[in-house]
Formats: sequence, C-alpha cells, structure tokens
Amino acid sequence: MDRPALLVANAHSRRGAEVGPFIDALQRGGVRLRREPCRRREELPALIRALRNDVGAVILAGGDGTIAEVANGLIGTDTRPGVIPL
Repeated sequence: MDRPALLVANAHSRRGAEVGPFIDALQRGGVRLRREPCRRREELPALIRALRNDVGAVILAGGDGTIAEVANGLIGTDTRPGVIPL
C-alpha cells in the first residue's frame, strides 16, 4: 500500500483498549497508519471524504455505530475498509 491507512478507533468503546495488539501487528506487517482526531463518530464520514486522496484504506476498530459511520464516509470512494470488531 503506497498511502497510509487511516486508523479509526472508538476511544469510548468499553473494549477500546484491546485495539493495541492489532495496531502493533499491523505496523509489524508494514502498514503505515495515520491517526486523525475525531471527537464524535458522526464526524467520521466528513473526515474520511476529506482524506480520501491521502489514505489507501480506513481501518476501524469499534462497534456497529462506528462501522455505519465509516461505511457512510466510504460511499463513492475507492478507499478500502478494514474492520476490527470491538
């Protein structure tokens, strides 16, 4: 992957701390991660659309609400999704 992957992790998830080992594994595998601040999951679609030319994938760690918002942001883009269910 030429462009980094945007990492979206729900910090408010009750299992949010479990994402650390996944991040480590991705980085060991050569995946470059980009993290952007996002206070509310409702902001995710606009963030993803704004970064669609800068990232090659969106890797999200969260539940169904986060997954739905990321999916909304990916509509009409060529950006690939990745999901770490929490």
